[in-house]
Amino acid sequence: MVRSVAEFARFTRRNDLIDHANGLNGSDQHIATVCGHSLHPRMADDSPPAYCPVRDVNTYFDILHMLTEAWDSIGGPWGSDSMTRSTYYAIRSAWHATRQRLEGHVNCLQGVTDNEARWEIEHPLEAETARKTHSATHTIAS
Repeated sequence: MVRSVAEFARFTRRNDLIDHANGLNGSDQHIATVCGHSLHPRMADDSPPAYCPVRDVNTYFDILHMLTEAWDSIGGPWGSDSMTRSTYYAIRSAWHATRQRLEGHVNCLQGVTDNEARWEIEHPLEAETARKTHSATHTIAS
């Protein structure tokens, strides 16, 4: 079983299950280290993450989609004769756990949007460029 979103993203990248960025922009200082998407400069002030906020949230949705397909394949909430009780509860529990992690991650991103807004006020000349990145603000607004 996949233990984290980062582990799932590495798995899907190796197996080409989801689309990935295919390059960096001109300056790699504000770039997610694995997905290669541009980051808001405030986020890049810390050590750059492996994945941008958009990729993180999309990965959660990819996991939920795959779990939903697995759930449907065993008959959904009604189950099927060929399914074991442990399989039913494993898929159901994994879906709920992933959904709760997604909610927690989005709540965290909402806090990051405040930091991004403060950074843009402090750096008005760079704010327009910063708004074009794969930022937490962009992720929440999408």
